[in-house]
Amino acid sequence: MKKLIAIFIAVMLMASLATGVALAIKPGTDFSGPHYNLNIIGKKSDWSGGGSYDNWNRHTMFVPANTDDCGCYSPPDDATRSDESGITIWMSQDKQATDFKVLDGVAGFDADGDGDVEGEECSAHLELPAGQYNVYVVAKAKTKDGQYTDITGWVRYTDDNGVTWYYMDVGYIQVKGKQWKDATDLFYVSPGEDPFGVIGDDMWVFDYMDWLEDCATGQCMDDTAYFWQFDNHGNKLVKLRFYPK
Repeated sequence: MKKLIAIFIAVMLMASLATGVALAIKPGTDFSGPHYNLNIIGKKSDWSGGGSYDNWNRHTMFVPANTDDCGCYSPPDDATRSDESGITIWMSQDKQATDFKVLDGVAGFDADGDGDVEGEECSAHLELPAGQYNVYVVAKAKTKDGQYTDITGWVRYTDDNGVTWYYMDVGYIQVKGKQWKDATDLFYVSPGEDPFGVIGDDMWVFDYMDWLEDCATGQCMDDTAYFWQFDNHGNKLVKLRFYPK
């Protein structure tokens, strides 16, 4: 019986190749082709790895396994969905670059040993190269019931006086279990999320920030930034994959 099944599969594969028809695979599950892989590793709150975590040519970040304990995150005053837990992962883009870069690979730990976690200790930083990407996320380490990670994407900008910070919630996803999820929407601003009601279609978040700062055709805003509120509740390994569009 096993031989018959193997022969049948081989015949079907040869037929598809002969006709030039590719076997259909659901998007998000076929991970062939070039991509960038980032591992976000959850550690105990007293973890101290030593060394430097700003070597850009890396594929790892370290965060607390439970971000409730680090006291890092304060929600924006005008937040539509947020709580007071999590660390910040800044996301930026160098549109002249060809490589992903981890500019800061650790967040949420007491790096200077003063008993508090604050300031730059609360944030990590990933820089994307030129282009747009499909992004997928999954929790891969062994997990127990109730373990999850909430990720909220935020755009921050200031008004034309450069005084007041405003925050736009541009997406949310919960990472739970071992099924890959499509997180691409976290990198796009939809017309419904645009407080100015001007854009007509979904816009790549870094193009949107360029438009916010453009004084000729945009909104002439300052200090634009995009970041994730990464709120971890027990996940020891969250994997991200970036595929060029």
